[in-house]
Amino acid sequence: MKIHEVELHNVRHLRHVKLDLSAPITILGGPIGTGKTTVQQAMLTAMFHANKQLRDSLVSEYDRDSKPEAVLRFSRGEPRPTITLRRTLCDDQGSWTENGKTQKGKGKALEQIQESLPISADAAALLLWGLQEQMSLVLSEFPQDGKKLLTAATIRGAGPDPEHVIESLRKEFNDAKKGERGTAKNPGSLTLAQQAVERLQGELVVVTAAQEHLEKLEQEFGHAKASRDQLHQQRRRLEQSVDDTEQLLKLLDAAVKARIQHDQLEQRAEKSRTLDEQIRSLEQNREAAADELRVLESQIRFVKDEQLGADIAKLTAQIAAAVQFVQRVEEITGQIRSSARPSPNEMQALAELQKKIDTATDRMEASGFYYRVSAADGLQHVEIVEDQQPARSVDITTTSAVEGRAGRVLCRYGGLEISVSGKEDVAGHKRRIESTQQEIRDLLTRFAATDRAALAVLANEQIQLKQELAKAQQELERHLAGENLDAFRIRLAQREQARVDNQVTEADRAACGRRHLASYSELEKKAIAKDTERDGYQGQIDKLLKQRPTAEDLQQLSAALIAARAGAANTHLAFQTADPHRRNPSVEVGDDLRQQLNVHRSEVRRLTDAYSTAETRFAQLAAELKHVGPERPSLTVESELTEAQDLLRHEKTLQDARLLLMERIGTKMEELAAAVPEDLARRVSANLAKISGGVYARATLNPQLQIETVCREGDATEQWRPDQLSTGERTMAALTLKIAVAQALAESNPLFIILDDSMVNLDDDHRASTQRLLLDLAANGMLQVILLTCHSDWARSWHAQAEDRIRYIHLDQVADYYRTPATVDVG
Repeated sequence: MKIHEVELHNVRHLRHVKLDLSAPITILGGPIGTGKTTVQQAMLTAMFHANKQLRDSLVSEYDRDSKPEAVLRFSRGEPRPTITLRRTLCDDQGSWTENGKTQKGKGKALEQIQESLPISADAAALLLWGLQEQMSLVLSEFPQDGKKLLTAATIRGAGPDPEHVIESLRKEFNDAKKGERGTAKNPGSLTLAQQAVERLQGELVVVTAAQEHLEKLEQEFGHAKASRDQLHQQRRRLEQSVDDTEQLLKLLDAAVKARIQHDQLEQRAEKSRTLDEQIRSLEQNREAAADELRVLESQIRFVKDEQLGADIAKLTAQIAAAVQFVQRVEEITGQIRSSARPSPNEMQALAELQKKIDTATDRMEASGFYYRVSAADGLQHVEIVEDQQPARSVDITTTSAVEGRAGRVLCRYGGLEISVSGKEDVAGHKRRIESTQQEIRDLLTRFAATDRAALAVLANEQIQLKQELAKAQQELERHLAGENLDAFRIRLAQREQARVDNQVTEADRAACGRRHLASYSELEKKAIAKDTERDGYQGQIDKLLKQRPTAEDLQQLSAALIAARAGAANTHLAFQTADPHRRNPSVEVGDDLRQQLNVHRSEVRRLTDAYSTAETRFAQLAAELKHVGPERPSLTVESELTEAQDLLRHEKTLQDARLLLMERIGTKMEELAAAVPEDLARRVSANLAKISGGVYARATLNPQLQIETVCREGDATEQWRPDQLSTGERTMAALTLKIAVAQALAESNPLFIILDDSMVNLDDDHRASTQRLLLDLAANGMLQVILLTCHSDWARSWHAQAEDRIRYIHLDQVADYYRTPATVDVG
């Protein structure tokens, strides 16, 4: 299979891409993230059964409603594509079109690609079209399916496939035996020869017995004719009896029918006479129900008026109470708004301010010291500096002194300076105390309070007023029950209007005022039931009125009744006249006649069947007498039997020859299969020598086609297992094995191989030698190479060296993306 083109739709972040892969070597390049691996995985999923995780991962997260699709175009070596494979990648749906014929249906396309590429998905992914990270697995996990495929290719070589030859011989062998058990529509040649011998042997036996059979048939023919004639006479006599009984039954049925018609007319006349009585009785019941309904309606009006009156009184009282509470709420609200009073939060803030003063005072006393400067006699002039404050001059006497609290004090007197220090400077504490005291004075000024006690009195008044307001509002809510006062007033107006609309009369009050009445709902139920009862009576009356016949109907009924009496008498007389026993017509007499008729008919059927059997036997014997006797002379049959026996011996000889040829071809196939590891090892060694520049020139493979060792040409002492090689060397060994597999498979049929950055671990020299090897392999047109890489520098360089044989595609320049990939060109 040669691939010409791949087209993808809605695959991951690729909206659409169409790639021409028909060149001997195609390089699909582009930075990381452009979708090269997505194209490779989509191709594999289109050609083989993929696991659900991979299929689901191909659905585009940008358009989950559209299924990912792939279109692959192939040929079997022609210059233009002749095969189109269309696949939905998330399920098994697809189509396979070849030479104008299309196969669809679940799994059909996959079956066709599997027949055209006889290799499993696992083997193909590893050996031909695998990802770069799976390269090392080629050395350690060479698939069993790949070994079978290589063996088949080696055996087939460039000539006809021996498997097909064996299959053709096996088919000829089986076709010759087809139908030997008598089950085939088109028997084989051996079976036909055997059947001809058996048929002619049987015909020879038949010819001998034919004359004896003729004499016996002539005797049976005479007996069959006599029996047939006797049965015919018996059946004719019984058929006449059946006709007489059927005619008598017709007269009986007419008499019984006339009597039934007469009885039905008598019943209609009797029913008409009772209709008027039923109608009068129902009309009386209807009027009684109407009277009871009127009494119930009067009671309903009275009870409803009493209930509405109670509701009006209750609503009036509720509205009055609610108005009082509304006024109380408004009064308290006015008191709260009349003057400013501190809130609990403001009182809490006052307490916090006092706490700050106390804290600062405690800190000042703990970290500073108390000092006192006095004069021993006379007037003294002293200069004092507290902490960081400006110096101040003070005159002191024996009766006046300077005192204070500070963290550091400097006292100058005359030519002396006296300095005293505590733990720390307390000037900040002093400023904090002063600013906090100012905040307290501002708070008292805001509420016109002389001190904190007066402010506390105002705060308590505010709390009491709010408590009284909350209590008044709760009482108002309790009376209103979640509604507003306007709703109660509207409800009161509705009740008053309903009382006016009820229209209770004085007669209602006089009739119901002193009586104990049921509730309004019970009275309504009774009224509805009584109204339904009255309507029911009326419905029955209407129904009976429709049934009551008119005067014209009664006149016609009377005339029909007279005619029915006359008809019943006439049919009765006609039956008695025809009946041999002069019986009165009745159902019982009819049952007896029908039973007799059934017996006669059954006997007629039995005689008819017996006559038919006798007639058939008579006709068979007559026909046999015309054709009995040998159709051909015995000498002719014996001559044909000899020819058939000769043909049967010839067919058996052919079958023996086919078995011998299949055995010899199978032996040869086993010999060729045994040489597969050695042949593949020679290919790997040759490729390894070309890529490594002669450093490694020989490789050995085990029977499972895994590389066991690599070594220099002629140097058997230095051998290395694959796990002893470097990463680049293992890549080189795996690449040579994959290429050798592709070479072997491409000898008989065109084939394409995908290399996913397979040269990423090679240096420039080894990459160049690999490029030369691939160009040589693709030269004859049987092996097609598709190379995926993100290294655009050497990809462009290689393309420039052989533009006639290499096509270079920069994926992000030809693809249409849902999301433009954020890529970095590592070239």
